[in-house]
Amino acid sequence: MEGPLCPDGTRLIETLKWNGGQLVRAARHLARLRASASALGFAIDAPALRRALAGIDGADPQRVRLTLGKTGDSNAAPALRALSDGSLQVRAEDKSVVIVTRRGGREVMVDPLTDEIIAPTEGVSLD
Repeated sequence: MEGPLCPDGTRLIETLKWNGGQLVRAARHLARLRASASALGFAIDAPALRRALAGIDGADPQRVRLTLGKTGDSNAAPALRALSDGSLQVRAEDKSVVIVTRRGGREVMVDPLTDEIIAPTEGVSLD
């Protein structure tokens, strides 16, 4: 569904709590995500959602951001990763907020919602 409510690139977001051993009220969060996806015409790939959430671990409590794209693609990452793995920066060219961190031996910009690498930082002006 593309329109005023869901422009191209829209992702549904669900924030869950990881208590250091499991996701708290995960069934409720996933039911709410499924209801929103159904109402807005987003595809649901249940195995992909489970795989995304299975990658969450750690002994410390944290918030987890689960996102779902229109085609059913999903991603889960710690919501506050920037506080421990990098620093929040504003990209000068478009004023988008990014995380600057080191991955694979180089400095990169990471999307704070999806934890996906956007681009290397070479030649990019950060405010």
